[in-house]
Amino acid sequence: MAPSTSKHRPCIGINYRNFDQTVADWKDWIKLTDDLSDCDMDLDDEVCPYPQTAVPRIALTEPAIHTDLTYQDIIVLEAEDQLNDLAMREFVPQDCYDFTWTKDRNIFNGKRETFTGTPGPTVTVTDLTRITDIFYKMIDNDFVDTICIETNRYADRKIKLLKDLGKFFPTSRLYRWTPTNRNEIYSFFALIILQGLYPLPEEESYFSFNGFGTMPYFRRIMSYNRYLLLKSLMHFVDNNDLRENMTKLSKIQPVREYFNDKFSTLYYPSQEIVIDESLLKWHGRLGFAQKIASKAAQVGVKTYELCDSSTGYLWKFFVSTGKDENKAVTTVIADDTNADDLEGRPKKPEMTDQISDRPTNATSKIVYDLVEPLLHRGHTLIMDNFCNSPLLARYLKRQKTDCYGTLRLNREFVPDSLKTVTKTDIRQGEVVCSYTPDLSICVWRDANLVSLISTYHHLQIGNRQKYNRLTFKPSVVLDYNKSMGGVDRKDQYLSAQLLERVKNKIWYNFSFAFLILLFSTVL
Repeated sequence: MAPSTSKHRPCIGINYRNFDQTVADWKDWIKLTDDLSDCDMDLDDEVCPYPQTAVPRIALTEPAIHTDLTYQDIIVLEAEDQLNDLAMREFVPQDCYDFTWTKDRNIFNGKRETFTGTPGPTVTVTDLTRITDIFYKMIDNDFVDTICIETNRYADRKIKLLKDLGKFFPTSRLYRWTPTNRNEIYSFFALIILQGLYPLPEEESYFSFNGFGTMPYFRRIMSYNRYLLLKSLMHFVDNNDLRENMTKLSKIQPVREYFNDKFSTLYYPSQEIVIDESLLKWHGRLGFAQKIASKAAQVGVKTYELCDSSTGYLWKFFVSTGKDENKAVTTVIADDTNADDLEGRPKKPEMTDQISDRPTNATSKIVYDLVEPLLHRGHTLIMDNFCNSPLLARYLKRQKTDCYGTLRLNREFVPDSLKTVTKTDIRQGEVVCSYTPDLSICVWRDANLVSLISTYHHLQIGNRQKYNRLTFKPSVVLDYNKSMGGVDRKDQYLSAQLLERVKNKIWYNFSFAFLILLFSTVL
């Protein structure tokens, strides 16, 4: 039986009389043939132990020119780029604005900075260290005590309000409320983490009898009614302190600050770090929910995250609330967004200007705020085309921080000779470059035009073998494809924790549970 030359592998049964000889003939044919592209080599397929949550981030998915976008989308992107370019002028000195581009590669003298940091945990970890010891370093007693105080305070006020309105009934779950304590809050966190180890279609299934038995330990730790009470009444700040200058994130501000501090003090990232967008799935009513089609969640709360490229460790994050990020709410919004029966609930909060010490909505300022604590240590920052620009790359390089990634050609200070390059100007596999003494920009054509900027990559061609075929790409493209997936790797680790299936009326309690799960991935 001769091997087939079609694009599909022929099938034979294991009981075929010439099975061994046929397989041997196929093996000999595979070794002798020159065209291996027609063979389905299963052994070359890369298998990831974690489920893929979205399309892997590679340079080809971020073309330099978006030819498939509508006119309205192009206008929005150009307006955002102009906002970012203007925002950078507020903190970048004037001597960074002079760009003299040339095609002479000898003028480029970029060299990678020497890394002076010590990556890894900042706390002592020995063979005697238990997982619980690390957990208590991440979530300490002071933080849990604060949650206990604010949760009890909020529960007392809500009960008092319902009593004044004559709506506090013995049949209500809230009627059985008793003050919580530190041990119970720790138990509540444990239940959240345990749910990710054994996914079930409904949250109540963890506490109920399913015909064979119940989940171990859940009902021993606390009842389902008590669990729901804690989840609905969880609070982190005194509402009376929010009467003035309340922002969209004030309800969870202490949690944001605490977790950012813990993430950055317990671990130091390696040389290559990544800044990218992430999305916490949320389909409820929320004024600053956003949509990112390339993410698995599609719609939710958008965050900018700085992660370690190799491990996916989240080192610092910034929650984006849209254009009204620096606005203050003059009236306090009800915590339970579905409590329509409560009197005095504001229909729509009014917004007033507020001076904020946080970065503005411009992506460039958010990027600089995230990476600022790591400057002057020789890190290499990898970003996509929504964050990169020549001005930002130069400013980071002057502070001993390398930078590379994809680039949109309509950004400020991009050479005009590259802005006008189209797919008809260069053949597939060709590269066009421009240089300054400290920056290089290359436009490479594959299926699409891909442009990348770097502070140390010279024009070098590398190769990669996949499916028994050798492909040639610029070295900056290969490095980007290898290192950009830090945030996506973190999302893959979290994909085992199916938090999106759990209903929650209050978005910031949902976000808090999500941050608890982030800690569990580290453990």
